[in-house]
Amino acid sequence: MSYRTTAGSATVLVSTAIPINSAKILSAPVSSCQNNVSLIVAKVITGQNILYRWTGPTGTLFSNAPGGPFAAGPFSTTVNQVYAQTGTLPPGISGYSICVQGYNGCGQTNTNCTWMRATVSTPNAIVGDNAACPLETKTYSVNIPTGAEVFNWSFSVPGATITPANLAGNIVNVTFPAFTTGTLCVTAGLTCGASSFSNSRCITITSTPSRPGLITGASTACGGTTQSYSIAPVSGANNYTWSFPAAGALIDGTPSPYITTATSVTVSFPAGYNQNRELCVTANNSCSSSLIRCKTIGNQVPEKPASINPSPATWCNNSIITLSVSPVAGATSYNWTLSNGTINSGQGTTSINATWGVGSGNIYVTASNACGTSSERLLNGTTNCRIAGQAATTPFNIYPNPAKDYLTIEFESTKGTYSSKLMNMNGQILISSSGISTDGSNNTKIDLTGIAPGVYILEFTDALSSSKTLITIL
Repeated sequence: MSYRTTAGSATVLVSTAIPINSAKILSAPVSSCQNNVSLIVAKVITGQNILYRWTGPTGTLFSNAPGGPFAAGPFSTTVNQVYAQTGTLPPGISGYSICVQGYNGCGQTNTNCTWMRATVSTPNAIVGDNAACPLETKTYSVNIPTGAEVFNWSFSVPGATITPANLAGNIVNVTFPAFTTGTLCVTAGLTCGASSFSNSRCITITSTPSRPGLITGASTACGGTTQSYSIAPVSGANNYTWSFPAAGALIDGTPSPYITTATSVTVSFPAGYNQNRELCVTANNSCSSSLIRCKTIGNQVPEKPASINPSPATWCNNSIITLSVSPVAGATSYNWTLSNGTINSGQGTTSINATWGVGSGNIYVTASNACGTSSERLLNGTTNCRIAGQAATTPFNIYPNPAKDYLTIEFESTKGTYSSKLMNMNGQILISSSGISTDGSNNTKIDLTGIAPGVYILEFTDALSSSKTLITIL
C-alpha cells in the first residue's frame, strides 16, 4: 500500500484580546435614494485582527468597491469603510439606518448606526394670494420640511414663470400667464430625487377674487336706525364694493354704492323703511371683481292686518257693533277709522266697540310700531235689518235717555219672551232681566241702582226683533 501527500501552507490569525475601543461611524451622507451607492466610514478600531461587520435594512447591499460586487448584510470588511447600495424602503420607513460593529476572535464592540433620510414630508399649506392678474408677479412660500433639500414648483396653466426667491427654494415669485383659474403646486424632496419627493401641496388661484362669504348682521331693520354688517376678508382682494338700493339709505355715511377696504360697514336705514332690499358686496382687485354676495334686509314695519271681523255679522242703523282683527306680529298699536259711525272704545287695540250710523260706510284699520305703519285693511259695512219682510226700524221706545234711576222700555210684540241686558263698553253684562210679553203694547222697567254714571249698551230682544242702543246714565 502506498500513500500520497500534498504539501502547502495556510495562515491562521490568532487573537489574544478583544477589540480595544468602541465602534463609531464618522461620515455618511445625510440622505440617500433607492439604488444610490454611498461611502460609509467608521472610526478605526484598535486590536488584533479587527474586522468590521456592516448591516442595514432589508434590501441594502454592501461592497468593498463602489462598483461592486454587492452582497446583502451582515457584510464584513477588513477596513473601516464600506460602500452601501440602498434598496426599496419598507412601508412606513422614511430612511435607512446603516450600522457597524467591530469584532475579532475574542469578542466584539458596541454597534453604532447612522441615519440617511430617504423621503420628505409634504410641506404645509402654501402661503400667498389665491387671486392674481395675468402678467402679475406674486410671491408664494411653504415651510421647509425636515431634511428637505429641493423644491419643485409648477402651475397648471402653461406660460407661468416661477423663479426661486431664496436659496432654499421654498419661496418663489410666480409671474402668471393669461388665465382664469389655475393650480400652483409644490413638492419637497432630496437632491437625489427619485422616490424622495413628498406628495404635492397645491393652491387654486383665480384671476378674480373669490366670492365673499355670508354677510353677517341683522336680517330686519327699523327705519331711522343703523345696523352693522360684515364679511370675512377675501384673499387677494384690494377693496370691496357695498350696495344697498333703498332710497335715502347710507353706507358708512355715504350713498350706495360704496367702495372701502374694510370688511365691515354700517348701514343707516331711512325713516319709514318698509321694504325688503338686498345688501350686496363684491371683492375687487386690479383685475376684476368677484361674484356678488347679497343678504335680504326686511323691514320691521308690521304687516297689513288680516280681515276685519264684525260682530254681529250684520247690523242695523244706529246699532252697537264690535270690530276686530287678529294680532299682527311686531305691532304695538292699531288705528281704526269709520267713515260712518263713532268709535266708543278700544282704539289702539285689536278690537273696538262702535256705534254705526245710518246706511253703508267703510271701516279701516292699520297696525303700527316704532318703525312705521302698515297699509290699511278695508271692510265695506252695510246695514241689513230687514226681518220677516219688515222695515229695518227699531220697534222699541226706551226712555228716559239720559237716565238716572231707571229705564222704561215700551214695545209692540206678540205673545212670547223678551229679555234685556245692560252692558258696559267692553261687553260685560251688568244687569240682565227677562219676561213674558203679550200681543200688543208692552213695557218693562230696569232699575239702575248701583250703576255708575257713564255710557252703556242696552240690548233688548223679543219675539220679533233685537236691537242695541247707547244709554247715558247720570
